[in-house]
Amino acid sequence: MSGTLDPYFWTHLVLQLGANEPAVKHALVAISGLFEQVDELQQEVTAGQRLVHQRQALHHYNAAIRELKTQDLKEKQIVVLVVCLLFICIEALRSDVQSAVRHGRHGIEILKAALPNSGWIKDHLLPIFRRLSVSAFYFSDNDGTFLDMPELWEPAPCSFSTAYDAQHMFDVIIARISHLTLVIAETGQTTDVEQEGTKTQTPYFEDHRAEQAIVKNLLEKWLCMFAQLIAKIHHIDASGKRLSSQEQYQKKKMQVFMLTRYEAARIWIEMAFDGDTPKARDRFLPNFQRVLKQLQWLQSQMPPGVQTATGKQSPQFMFEMGFTAIIFYFVSACPYPEMRLEFLRFMQLFGLPKENLWDRDVLMAAGRKIIEDENGIKLEGRERSLTLPSSPGPLIDLATPGSSISTQPTIHPSDFSSPPADFDDFFDDSSTFVFNKTLKSHPWCSMPWSIQIGPRETSKMNK
Repeated sequence: MSGTLDPYFWTHLVLQLGANEPAVKHALVAISGLFEQVDELQQEVTAGQRLVHQRQALHHYNAAIRELKTQDLKEKQIVVLVVCLLFICIEALRSDVQSAVRHGRHGIEILKAALPNSGWIKDHLLPIFRRLSVSAFYFSDNDGTFLDMPELWEPAPCSFSTAYDAQHMFDVIIARISHLTLVIAETGQTTDVEQEGTKTQTPYFEDHRAEQAIVKNLLEKWLCMFAQLIAKIHHIDASGKRLSSQEQYQKKKMQVFMLTRYEAARIWIEMAFDGDTPKARDRFLPNFQRVLKQLQWLQSQMPPGVQTATGKQSPQFMFEMGFTAIIFYFVSACPYPEMRLEFLRFMQLFGLPKENLWDRDVLMAAGRKIIEDENGIKLEGRERSLTLPSSPGPLIDLATPGSSISTQPTIHPSDFSSPPADFDDFFDDSSTFVFNKTLKSHPWCSMPWSIQIGPRETSKMNK
């Protein structure tokens, strides 16, 4: 469920609450049934068996909602927030994007009201809502509620003790980038505003420039501390018990995932005030090349016999955002067709079929259409083993010990709406919605859950 991220929510918190809270227990049983159904799509299961599982999941989903409606929710804010997260997971498994977004919106409102009175919620639930808010924003028609997250300016640590410390700081950085980009988009700011023949600056321009500089500094600090953490992990691994090839690979996968997100964040913060031009795309060629090299290295580290994300034995769903959405960003952002096709291949290799609200097959199809439209090529039957551009520039390599690093509200029971009673509607195929939303929100200079800053300047690039 958690992918490469901290599994504490699933391995400890929900299991402990599920033993004492009926709403949590019912929601977990519903998730278990839906998760099995996703796996059954890869197996030979009769329609009758699937229908039985659907009925069971729906029964427990409704039971969880009834439990919340019969309790004093103000006295159990932790339970309400946890169940809200579980409902988001249920809707993600059902591919009901809009219901998941609605639960996310309610959860964030409750979270903001509860935070001042609970350090526990801040430590254990805020980080999850912070990550989910990014996906929810993308599918919410730019509802700023999702990016106006609390605790964005908490002090950065001096070092990382675990990979989860690095993850936590990076999530805060991403939230700050998202919030800054939203504010700039809403105020229509650019680098300079031409007015009556003179250059003027919009209100708060200097404050936003200062925030951009702070975030860029935080990214550099994060990278240095992450490098130190990886070196420490290598030292511990070398002197401690021998890990299996699968365990070693999972650690490497986490490192590459974090570095891929880092490169995307560098582009997003650099482009916060800029528009979309071919020249701007070329400016980030080294970032694209470094990501490709990291993904190529990760592929080379796959131990023999490891099932990839396309294998039947691998998970078919995870609650957190994984490789799929972030690699799709590079497919849409990178202007070079050869590199785009490599990114597309890595999305298929490392992404899971469903990651939170993202569907890999839908993003694969959207990526192909973007390449065909912008590069003027047809991909059907096209050979995918293409040569990458030469001179890839400095590589950020944290995988090898000693390697150098180039730094360049009020709670209402009605908030919890019931799922559809008709079993034929229980699985709402939102693939068309996701596909259209992805293409509509494509402007590359922002995130794949794009904030519309202005009209997109398109230019087809020849092969």
